[in-house]
Amino acid sequence: MRRLLVASLVIVAASGVSAQVLTVGAAGGATWEVNAEAGDGRAFLRGNDLVSAAFIGFHIDEMTLFRLQVRDLQRTATVDGAPWDTRMRAYTVGVDYFVAGVFGEAVFSGGIGAYAQDMAGEHEPTAVATSEFGWYLGVGEWFPLSNRVAATAEVTMDRTGHVGSPVLLTGTVGLAVRF
Repeated sequence: MRRLLVASLVIVAASGVSAQVLTVGAAGGATWEVNAEAGDGRAFLRGNDLVSAAFIGFHIDEMTLFRLQVRDLQRTATVDGAPWDTRMRAYTVGVDYFVAGVFGEAVFSGGIGAYAQDMAGEHEPTAVATSEFGWYLGVGEWFPLSNRVAATAEVTMDRTGHVGSPVLLTGTVGLAVRF
């Protein structure tokens, strides 16, 4: 995590972003796994808990945001034929591109990150609780509430290198504040 943060800060500093606009945000929502092993043939398996996300972003220009993000994703993994509820902590680095939207600003995002899978339970199998790299793509809309505050609605698809190469869809709503 520290290496990811240091690399991100070096990229931001090298791109000449210093002293420009900063955006922070937080959101909550739900996660669905596409064609989950534990889904009993269902195309989408919803996670049991709400997910959370927090980010800090540095504006490269007016329509481009460099985003450092932490998200908690829900997943049900299959271990020795039994379903286990898991949490995936995603530490991601990406770029958001804004265009004029229907009611605000449409946002298209993508990036890479580290995904740490944590198995829930007293006797969790340690071989499955691993960290892997992955990537994400997202789309959404930011609705301006004032000059500095916007309501956010985003859908993100994550794919990680964990067993089964899970594909997770996450829908979130939240707030973003620009400084």
